[in-house]
Amino acid sequence: MLTKDYPIHEKLEVLQGTSHHQISDLEAELAQLRAFKDELQKYVRELEQTNDDLERAKRATVVSLEDFESRLNQAIERNAFLESELDEKETLAITVQRMKDEARDLRHELDAQSRTDSSRNYNTNSLNGAEGIGENDVGTQVVMHKDRLLSVDGDLTQADSSQTTPAKGTREQTSIVPKLCKRPAPR
Repeated sequence: MLTKDYPIHEKLEVLQGTSHHQISDLEAELAQLRAFKDELQKYVRELEQTNDDLERAKRATVVSLEDFESRLNQAIERNAFLESELDEKETLAITVQRMKDEARDLRHELDAQSRTDSSRNYNTNSLNGAEGIGENDVGTQVVMHKDRLLSVDGDLTQADSSQTTPAKGTREQTSIVPKLCKRPAPR
């Protein structure tokens, strides 16, 4: 029996050695595959972490961009408001300058008219020997005394700037321009 079982026993040992060798190779390959799988899982986790970080950064960037757009819009609105204020200021400055020029022209006109009227009244009064009482071209009564304006339409005033107190029976008036020339405002 030993003779007959010997080749089978030998074959069994050969097969066991071969299968043991294959099992060892397969176990080594399995270990390598498991290590590779672990590396891949680690790499996937790192990619997921990087992806999460990128998504957080994207959300933060979107929020920052929205905030920046909001501030930019506010700055644009503020600049538009300031530009309109500046335009309004320039318009008002032009209007003020035009009114100053108009007031200056009216004063010059009034001075010229007063000089003309006072010289006319002075010459008339010199001939008549009376105080200067007359009307100017716009129908306003002007009372002159020795080249000084005393009354305009019944409002008594002293035109001599060297005297600081009004004469007896007169009222001091600082400006007679509005009473003499009432023109409509320019459009």
